[in-house]
Amino acid sequence: MLGSTRANFTGSTPANPVLPIPPDHPNIAAETAELVSRYGRATVETSALADYRDERFMAGVLLAPAICPILDDASLAAIRRPVLVRWGDNDGVEAPDDNGRRYTRLIPDADGRSVGEHVGHVEFSGWHEPGAPVRAGVLTDVVPFFRTYLSG
Repeated sequence: MLGSTRANFTGSTPANPVLPIPPDHPNIAAETAELVSRYGRATVETSALADYRDERFMAGVLLAPAICPILDDASLAAIRRPVLVRWGDNDGVEAPDDNGRRYTRLIPDADGRSVGEHVGHVEFSGWHEPGAPVRAGVLTDVVPFFRTYLSG
């Protein structure tokens, strides 16, 4: 992320995880348990909660954003870069209240808004042809945003 965002690390595996298990890491819970077993909870937690801020990032865009529920409020509030956030109100994959609206509320001066009450998650994906008008509309926000913050 653009600041020192941190995951809420509990060291336990919930029966119903907040986020789906990533397809490229189907054993992530077991892998995490192995790391805790091998290195100890304190070491794994310190690594998970470390500040991975990268000053090379000058601005960021979050489209149909996710993972916000696992990030703590203070780390999002510590972001000191311009962030543009866009979501669809009909996103059944990543709930706008838990993601787009939360990012917008917690990141200082984030420019966030819905791009439509009938817009879902897949409209932001290039493979979803019916979403082309949504993506074109979002570009009218993204291009000027990057021109403003990335032109030196």
